[in-house]
Amino acid sequence: MLRKVISAVVPLIEIMLLVWFLLIIILYAIDKMLIILPKGLFGQIIGYTIAFILLGFWLTIWYKLTKTYFWKTVIRNYSDECRATER
Repeated sequence: MLRKVISAVVPLIEIMLLVWFLLIIILYAIDKMLIILPKGLFGQIIGYTIAFILLGFWLTIWYKLTKTYFWKTVIRNYSDECRATER
């Protein structure tokens, strides 16, 4: 049983690390592009808007990947085990 749980959790961690890596790359690229944005309040508003939009995209991607992969794997593994214990 522990092996099934680990086999379901490890790919989730890999997906999360991949999405974090991509987010860091995108934020680094935007940080380099923000040099051309105006300084002051207007530049801060644009920067924070971009950051919040990216955070929303990251949370959406992480939720969808978690929902499609992780929970289907856990349900499949545990439903097999529940059926075996009911017999």
